[in-house]
Amino acid sequence: MDRFFKAISYIEQHLDKTLTLAEVASAAHYSPYHFSRKFKALTGDNVTEYVRKRRLTVAADRLLHDDQITLLNLALSIGFEGQESFTKAFKNMFLTTPGQYRKQKTPTRLLQRNPFCDQEFLHLSSCIDMQPDIITRESMLIVGRPHHFVDKDLSLKTVWSGFKPEMAGIPNRIGKLGFGIYEAYYESGAEVGFTYWCAVPVSSASDIPAGFESRIIPEQTYAVFMHRGPLPSLHETLKYIWGSWLPKSKYQYHCSPELEIYPENYDGTRVDAELKLYIPIKHHDK
Repeated sequence: MDRFFKAISYIEQHLDKTLTLAEVASAAHYSPYHFSRKFKALTGDNVTEYVRKRRLTVAADRLLHDDQITLLNLALSIGFEGQESFTKAFKNMFLTTPGQYRKQKTPTRLLQRNPFCDQEFLHLSSCIDMQPDIITRESMLIVGRPHHFVDKDLSLKTVWSGFKPEMAGIPNRIGKLGFGIYEAYYESGAEVGFTYWCAVPVSSASDIPAGFESRIIPEQTYAVFMHRGPLPSLHETLKYIWGSWLPKSKYQYHCSPELEIYPENYDGTRVDAELKLYIPIKHHDK
């Protein structure tokens, strides 16, 4: 976890600067895609959200302890373009304007975002014990619909509700499983985007229906975790994987597509629902 905390430290040292996911990831020697998945799982926020909340928390503290700084100068000092955008963001987070907050002299600590710290990690790494299966999957051909999305905009429920009725009509389909596949990454300004596939394995990519695409998922070794519970609780399993199991294991993340495998008739609202998570791994470099 040392590299991860280097990224946290880098953010803290550059809250007054424009920060990109690629820059923060590079500071900790991660690929942007790997880092974004790990960061979201551990902190509950993507990098952009985390940085914004940390800036506003710093601003809230300064409002209570620095009577001389103007709102404009405060906004500029934490990376906002002006007072208006700062005030809007501050009110969205703290439910009051910076001026009103300063007059109240009462810190709203429950709404603040403190830096992710060792104590959070230690609690996380000791609260669950789940050992995965380590397997190697052969390469496979898939057909499905790729969805390009900004990190905070992906709704698994929405994309799968649209894809499920189409699955049975895909030619040359193998088996009854549905595959969710995370891959790709792009960054444009403050926007970070990814690609998520809803797909099924097939024996041939001929006769692909309109609007569908095909690709080959290469052979890969995975750590396979079973997530049990409703889909909204998936983040807890991911938090354990990234924050506890992977750092303590003899493996490291391998930059390759991540898989979610859904059984036939999967119902993500049920407390006994099960899906498998395939995290691509390799042995630690010597």
